[in-house]
Amino acid sequence: MFAGLFSILFSFLFQNQAAHTIQKNGIIEISFSNFVNTKIIAPDSVYTNAFNENYSIRRLKYYITNIELINTGNGKKAAITDSYFLVDDNDEGSKTISLTVPEGDYNAVSFLLGVDSLHNVSGAQTGALDPMNGMFWTWNTGYVSVKIEGKSTASALPGNFIEYHLGGFKGPDNVNHRIDLNFPSGNMKITGEKSVLVSIKADINLFFSSIYSLPIKTAAACTSPGSLARQYSENYAKIFSIVNAVYK
Repeated sequence: MFAGLFSILFSFLFQNQAAHTIQKNGIIEISFSNFVNTKIIAPDSVYTNAFNENYSIRRLKYYITNIELINTGNGKKAAITDSYFLVDDNDEGSKTISLTVPEGDYNAVSFLLGVDSLHNVSGAQTGALDPMNGMFWTWNTGYVSVKIEGKSTASALPGNFIEYHLGGFKGPDNVNHRIDLNFPSGNMKITGEKSVLVSIKADINLFFSSIYSLPIKTAAACTSPGSLARQYSENYAKIFSIVNAVYK
């Protein structure tokens, strides 16, 4: 009898303790820097792509969403809820993302370049997904995942403008891509005492040539869903690399 009572009491105490176990968290910061080759993007600077075409950039925006931290050794994943961010090259504060994550060892970060289909059809939203950010078309075509605007002498458009607004989340011409990037130094331990800074470089020059050859003289603009937008988006998905991952 007493053994049975003891067993019940022990089980109750164990379950009660487990129910009150507090998940320990740490901080990771992800910093994005936009380059053309080795030069960081700056207003009024002129760059040259792989086709020897010059161009400048006056506006660059892209969505980083659905962020996960990964340990590829044991398969552990930590998905960050409500992780929707708009990186705007003209807004320095938008280029660094601070996240609270479960403590643990991780060696890679994963994110969606673009906005998932559910949020594309959820109507007007707030924060990074607010239509006032100029990155939303309609409920039918949804969010613009990537926006690049500037000028190039290779463009036949009025004013030599270039304009790439990549959108479309349905079927084979979906422009959203999941990006997986490994930490150069391997596993990083994130704890309440140790935060981690991950620095990511985005080389915009690869937008024109990483997979598909897309010279400006051939297409100085792409502003609707379709196969061309998908090709540009596949090029864009290759522009990211981690420069370093360090403890702060």
